[in-house]
Amino acid sequence: MLVAGLSSLGLSAAALHQSIQPPFCGEPGADTSTYYRAQASLTSRSQLTHDFSRDRLLSPALAPSFTLASRACAPAMMARQPKVKSSYYKRPAAALERGGGFYVPGLEGNRLRLAAACVLSLALLLNRIASQGVTSSQLVSEVLGAAACALLFIQVFSDRLAESREIDQAGRAAATARLQEKSEVSPLLSEAQAEDATFVAATVLKLTPASFVMLLGESAQPLLRCGRYPATLSAPAVASVGRWLQGSRLYVPRLVGSTDTEFGLPDNIASVLVLPCPDARWVMLVGSEREDAFSEQQAIKMEWLARYLSLRDGL
Repeated sequence: MLVAGLSSLGLSAAALHQSIQPPFCGEPGADTSTYYRAQASLTSRSQLTHDFSRDRLLSPALAPSFTLASRACAPAMMARQPKVKSSYYKRPAAALERGGGFYVPGLEGNRLRLAAACVLSLALLLNRIASQGVTSSQLVSEVLGAAACALLFIQVFSDRLAESREIDQAGRAAATARLQEKSEVSPLLSEAQAEDATFVAATVLKLTPASFVMLLGESAQPLLRCGRYPATLSAPAVASVGRWLQGSRLYVPRLVGSTDTEFGLPDNIASVLVLPCPDARWVMLVGSEREDAFSEQQAIKMEWLARYLSLRDGL
């Protein structure tokens, strides 16, 4: 009965088994496109074969062949692609960009503290005027409020002072960057002295935050200038050079004003280190555009270089 049913469909078991098996890709001349195009026309036949095998209507000899063919032709499952994080920048909120602090438009920085201190001070003053009698608790409250307002005013003043110093330092740094680094040696120095002085000045400029090095003689004449400085400079007083030669190392971390006639330094210099060379009767001035630029260890090393310059000149 089974054979008659297959014969009526015009399909033999061997032909059906061969038609549903994919060609071997390694065989020469294997045409896989023909196989995949034939799958659409064999859909109804494969469904019919599956129904026969499920209902056990096929013979036991043909059942394993249909099972293997169905496994070979099982559709491949497409794996789900992993989610890829978008590369577009998403700007956070303004409060997060400012560190998550409390932000009021128009009251940036110290303005909010200043406004709060002014409001609290006015409230304390009005409360004092409107009160008829002063109790001990009210006096304690007013004292605490006045202390808090004073702390706010001090904080605002110190922050503004630090901001002004940073602005001045940035201006000096910009002015120094615009200047061209150069070196000038006086003809009063011999060839060996000029070589040693240039070596010491270049070492100081390379290893420290210094931007200007000047070597002065006993009569305040400039013997060496190295670094970034303007074309015209004023010479220091002779009395100042004599006092420096008799003293020891002098460090001025913060010069008063943009210019200082005592040292004869450029306008962009904010701190200076004075290193006497008593054996050679020289004074070396090291300046920087930063305030408090030199540490104690750097000052000691530069003092050693000044002593090396004195010993070399003595030899």
